[in-house]
Amino acid sequence: MTKLTREVLAYQATGEGFDRLLRLISIRAYDYPKGRNGFDEDDRGEFLLFFHSRIRSVVTSFIFYGKPFEAYLASCLGWQLRSYAKQRRVRRDRRCASYESVALDAECVASSGDFALERVTIQALEPDRPTADELPAATLGLKKLCRTPERCRARRILILAMYDVEHLTDARLEALAEITGYPQSWLEACKNRLADRMRDRRDRSNALLTRRDAAYSSLRYYEKCKAEETFMSGYSRYDRKARAMRTRLARARRAVDRCLSYPSHQDLSEVLGMPKGTIASSLYYVKTAARRLYLSGELRDNGTPYDNTSRDEQRAQKERVGRDVPG
Repeated sequence: MTKLTREVLAYQATGEGFDRLLRLISIRAYDYPKGRNGFDEDDRGEFLLFFHSRIRSVVTSFIFYGKPFEAYLASCLGWQLRSYAKQRRVRRDRRCASYESVALDAECVASSGDFALERVTIQALEPDRPTADELPAATLGLKKLCRTPERCRARRILILAMYDVEHLTDARLEALAEITGYPQSWLEACKNRLADRMRDRRDRSNALLTRRDAAYSSLRYYEKCKAEETFMSGYSRYDRKARAMRTRLARARRAVDRCLSYPSHQDLSEVLGMPKGTIASSLYYVKTAARRLYLSGELRDNGTPYDNTSRDEQRAQKERVGRDVPG
């Protein structure tokens, strides 16, 4: 029995020592994609984030039948890596399908009835991001000290406004240019690019909704025919069609759920020219600050603070107040 297997069995028996197991398994999960084709250093970190929330369930579901925990962990990592690769491929296909801001210069060569792309040239049609020289000095402070609190706040406001691009009117765009200091022409170009992506995504969402509704109508029809059928052969035929339509309906529903109704972090990163981690962290800090202001009552119309206590605590407070009142 290996040392890691003994630690896993001890945790299952006592419930202690999970932090050490988490650290050891995280190291193995980070090193697992190393040396495999199609995975680089970024994929190793992304796969660790993908697998990190599943470590506890892997440890608790292990049953010792003579084989060490390392073999069971390797099997789980293999399955999870295949799932991660599938999700990564879906994200890349979805991102490539939404590219409308590139020009493709392709020469197709016919071979055995199939067409292959011989040469693809991608030219980005987006405007360049404004440099430090183009931005106002009041926003940047000093040219050598671009990472000032004011600059960070302006960038977060910009990302939050572009995240809600559907409601970004011309008046709000002008106010955004005054607050952040970015040129209004560049902001309009970014807004148009995001709006084009959202328009294509909305068309795809409508097509998926139509497909879902058609599958649901067909399913109801086959179920009705199956209930009214008296012969076994007809019942089997309609039952087979209903099961196939039920599978199609489930696929359509999953596709509708995956279709985003707002710009993703990758869309904002490509349009604004910022790293995806910067987009995620900026949105997190802005939402945290907004939540703090809302709970304090500054963002509420009547100025009353938000009551964050649960119903049980509120009931206990009322009972305690009722007991304190004399008579």
